[in-house]
Amino acid sequence: MLLLLFLHKDYSFRLSIPKLSSNHIANILLLWSHATLDMDYAVTLEAAVPVYNVETPNEAVRIAISKTGDMLNPDLKYVEITAVNRTCPDCGDSHEPAFIAANDGLVALELEMIVFNAEGEEHALRIARKEIGQKLRNIPLKILNIVVHEKSEEGYGKE
Repeated sequence: MLLLLFLHKDYSFRLSIPKLSSNHIANILLLWSHATLDMDYAVTLEAAVPVYNVETPNEAVRIAISKTGDMLNPDLKYVEITAVNRTCPDCGDSHEPAFIAANDGLVALELEMIVFNAEGEEHALRIARKEIGQKLRNIPLKILNIVVHEKSEEGYGKE
């Protein structure tokens, strides 16, 4: 039986049993389940990290990972940082994560974090961009992937 509190003309609350169809009850239960169901999401962002005074792509990648780690730590030490190969949008060829010109470089890094108890994908994305973006000032971020992160029996596992 469904009991609801209604506000009456005299501004008092009274319990009432409304006459609702099965569709109304199903909609109320659906809204309630979405309001109480918080999920965990793995959010992956791509960052373009500039590095200076480098000679090789490997050196640029090492410096970019170290620089990004320093900016994120100690507050966001749970963000995973990896260098990623870039793909050419025209031909589809894979390229190194670093581009070097005149001893300066730009390195493509993947930043992945788990957002707990988010209301949805959009909410998880806003949380991740805010957390990471506050630490990585003036570094462009691009959304790569958002997936539901499921809890394994031993704790949190892979999605």
